[in-house]
Amino acid sequence: MSDAITLQFKGLSNRQKSLLVGALYRQSLVQVGKSPDYHLRRLDEDFIEHLPKTAAGKFLRKVKSFYGGLDPLQQEVFVNECLEHGRHYKFWYMPYFRDKEYLKELQHIFNRVDSIF
Repeated sequence: MSDAITLQFKGLSNRQKSLLVGALYRQSLVQVGKSPDYHLRRLDEDFIEHLPKTAAGKFLRKVKSFYGGLDPLQQEVFVNECLEHGRHYKFWYMPYFRDKEYLKELQHIFNRVDSIF
């Protein structure tokens, strides 16, 4: 018997879903004993592998796996726009410049998050 729960949030845009992933990421960090401001890059594989088999642990593993499949620019966009959403991150100013490449990558990330999560 599987204990998986599937939640569907109908009517949310891919951007809204991406922001929800960020909120769930921060809450999951708290549940495993980390600060909600803890950076994804610092979550090492040993820690992730030894997380309890809770929803928070599984979610953090999924986020880390998703992040690992992105190229370096996409990783920066994902952390900045989805996980941190301009909170404490070094590239908080990027959305204000409306750089075409950044906006293209941003939309790509929103679409990928929408399809994966």
